[in-house]
Amino acid sequence: MALWRAWISSALWDARADLGEGPIWSARDQAVYWVDIKGRMLHRYRLSGEKQSWPMPENIAWIIERENQPGFIAGFDRVISELSLNPLRITHRVTPEPTIDSNRLNDAKADHFGRIWFGTMQDAEQDAIGSLYRLDRDFSFSCLDGGYICTNGSDFSPDGKTAYHNETMGDAAIYRFDLRPDGSLANKRIFAKFPRGEGYLP
Repeated sequence: MALWRAWISSALWDARADLGEGPIWSARDQAVYWVDIKGRMLHRYRLSGEKQSWPMPENIAWIIERENQPGFIAGFDRVISELSLNPLRITHRVTPEPTIDSNRLNDAKADHFGRIWFGTMQDAEQDAIGSLYRLDRDFSFSCLDGGYICTNGSDFSPDGKTAYHNETMGDAAIYRFDLRPDGSLANKRIFAKFPRGEGYLP
């Protein structure tokens, strides 16, 4: 993400984000969307050069574009919502951790089946109380792994049989899981580890 922030600032848009994250490409809008988590902003950059920003009512951790209808699914500070733009409309749907006030949402990715994989983390980045979740299309969700200080960077192999997930702090590792057809995970192991200062700069 540090590389992304440097690229967007120097080449396209000096947005001065507090915590720029989560770029996604929208073929429908021919635009890149990205969030400023702590700055509480959603930004859009079209290939035409047009820039537009929307202030958010709270921290916004990520957005995922909806496949068959306008708008997005968005992770805010502690709640997952439906989000539409022009006019701005936010409809809260689920709160994954209603009793853990110190945690917030962080980073997400959709898999081949339209399920959204997202993480939670302690906002103070001190205790390993963050978890990895799967959000299904009906807005039900499941906690699949835990013990993270800073969840990040879920992704999937091209054949959809392997899931990857990062611990930015703590172990500073990328984990690999077997991804079963029903969306459950198995056989967690380390895919790569990073020395202090590589991949995370405190």
